[in-house]
Amino acid sequence: MSFVGVHLRTLVLSQSRHHLRAIKIPRPLLTKTPIFRRYRFTNVQTIPSTLERTSPLEVDREKNHLDESIKLMDYEGAWNIYTRLVETREPHNVPLESVVNLIRLILDHKTDNLRRLKQLSQLIEYLETTGNTLPTPKDYTLVMKYFGKHGHRFTDNKELTGLVLKQMLSLYQEMAEKSIPIDNTIFGALIKGLSKNSKLNEAFQLYEDMLSLNLTPTVSTYNTLLSIYTKTGKIPQALEMYEQMKSKQLVADTVTYTTLINGLLKCNEHRKAMEIYQEMTDSKIRLNVITYTTLIDGHVKQGNIPEAMKIYSDMVANEVAPTVVTYNVLINGHMRNGNLNGAMELYQDMLAHSISPTVVTFNTLIEGYVRIRDVQAVTKLYRDMLFLKIQPTEITRRTIAKLERQ
Repeated sequence: MSFVGVHLRTLVLSQSRHHLRAIKIPRPLLTKTPIFRRYRFTNVQTIPSTLERTSPLEVDREKNHLDESIKLMDYEGAWNIYTRLVETREPHNVPLESVVNLIRLILDHKTDNLRRLKQLSQLIEYLETTGNTLPTPKDYTLVMKYFGKHGHRFTDNKELTGLVLKQMLSLYQEMAEKSIPIDNTIFGALIKGLSKNSKLNEAFQLYEDMLSLNLTPTVSTYNTLLSIYTKTGKIPQALEMYEQMKSKQLVADTVTYTTLINGLLKCNEHRKAMEIYQEMTDSKIRLNVITYTTLIDGHVKQGNIPEAMKIYSDMVANEVAPTVVTYNVLINGHMRNGNLNGAMELYQDMLAHSISPTVVTFNTLIEGYVRIRDVQAVTKLYRDMLFLKIQPTEITRRTIAKLERQ
């Protein structure tokens, strides 16, 4: 083994040392207003247990303070008082009017959305636990739209998002029972929530219910349904739904086209994907970084690096900043074609634009230079990796080890 090989090996070795249950939505009777049986929560968090004995006088005083804080728009003060009230020996002491006014205050207050989402969910749960409901159609609509907008954003908190979805379904049924109009935005929010929680059949059931009530889905709702079809490989159904969307005089947006292109390319429908791309550009719809990267990846997988680079050039010319994913796709394509110089130019371009490479970037580059036994280039890349505090993986070490066996 050469001295360089021993040195590189030494360098490498020195561095190596709640789920949702199935949700069944009762099928509405296809009348003017759907009728539902009551949907009840199961396994939801209960009201906090007893923390201290509180006298009736103290409880009444706290209730008055709660109402005063709400009138003064004192969001933090009102929430703290509410929390104290539900932690007493009589947790159901908070009057309905106070709970509803606190809900309205939370919806109006500009604060952290995750915190607001948790608080709103707790208040809706409190109403359910005490056998109460929201008093006005406007309250239902505002809560549903807030849940719809923010209830699916925090995907790392599955317990919360699952609970919010259950609460939305329960509120949805209450609205139907009270003959409160349910617009396409609320339907769209429910469909999105079901989709995010992998309740695909239920999502399409609600879509059919929308149509039965002569409601036109929004573009956002169609995008959600298109995403379900493309992710499950049902391309003919996705294209049929796309045509339905156009027949309703709805204008496809960037998400619509990107979803279709991505799905078509993953199913090796390259020609049809390019037709959709051409339709997108003809319609003057602006491509975003996801669209460009999806197209670049499609051309790379076809082995058409010149066309991938053309898309990349268009991307830069249109002032859409490439991401590390974009660069990784292109670097991988150049390496697969044996164009190491082109790959390194892209790597240098990343650094020049302050885009941090990932372990995938380095593994791809290192593998390319290992193939041609360029120990010096491999050593430099490995040192760059350590300098950028990117931890080598087992793949990195196994790739470099190939140098010793060659």
